[in-house]
Amino acid sequence: MSLMQVAWKIYFALPPAYRQTLRTFLKRGAGHGSSQFNGIIAERDALGKCRIDRTANMLCEGLEAAGLPGIESKRCLEIGTGYVGSIAVVMSLLGAKAVTTIDLNPLLVVSALKKAILSTNQDELIHLLARFVVSEDLLAQRVQTLFRWASDKDAHLPEIFAYRSPFDLLSDELDTEFDLIYSVSTLEHIPRSLVDRFLKRMASQLAHGGIELHAIDLADHFDRDEDPLGFLALKENEYSDDSQADSRGNRIRASEWITLFRHSGLTAEIVQSSRADPTLLPKNLVGPYKEMDRQDLLQTSILLRAFNT
Repeated sequence: MSLMQVAWKIYFALPPAYRQTLRTFLKRGAGHGSSQFNGIIAERDALGKCRIDRTANMLCEGLEAAGLPGIESKRCLEIGTGYVGSIAVVMSLLGAKAVTTIDLNPLLVVSALKKAILSTNQDELIHLLARFVVSEDLLAQRVQTLFRWASDKDAHLPEIFAYRSPFDLLSDELDTEFDLIYSVSTLEHIPRSLVDRFLKRMASQLAHGGIELHAIDLADHFDRDEDPLGFLALKENEYSDDSQADSRGNRIRASEWITLFRHSGLTAEIVQSSRADPTLLPKNLVGPYKEMDRQDLLQTSILLRAFNT
């Protein structure tokens, strides 16, 4: 076991309050701002959830749930690149015409992206993606080209996607419309006061007939396992849906997301979801959560599909 793996094992063995304090110290804040901590997180994710085959499986499952046969020849935009950049890579392997990925903070670590690629079996990756492309031969060529880049010592990003960061969607400009706008665990980190504007801005970048697909984590990021809905019991003077959105989430529930997307001018529906055990719902709910449907409150993640007509 490497020193980094030992460090992460110790870190995750700490109580949530201690982990948050440590993150605040190491990252100069508990959220997703750029810091010297980036490399450690990126290396961990590269061998974990952001390994290329795992990202490919997640994206393919999402496309299938949304009823999309693939993204070949589509112009794709990813909101929230993160530390590794695996999603943009998989979109390119699936034959997208162009892929742009944006992030508020420049978090991407090139060495981690290479590790995420090289730790994946090429043949298994091709097999996983093959049902979403027209030509398996062309897919194999794209995969082989990608692995050659990952094996090279070149420190530059591959040319198969455009990475723009720092990029603020509310103030910076994109010069094209997109057929697919996609995000994973990004929208829950937007301050509640900015969400309406943000969704309308995304909708303005969606081409006619385009699709938005967003995986949204509705759980309290402070302690997903033991207390995933804990922040629903915190009063306004104890919790801010703006200042704490980056570290713990903006607390927007599934039904609210549907309403917000419809306000942006799109038709929206939930195509996948997961729920917490009912025993984990706090007894002393606060504010609007006291009036919400119990099943709505229990949802801890959703995959939301939105489109224009």
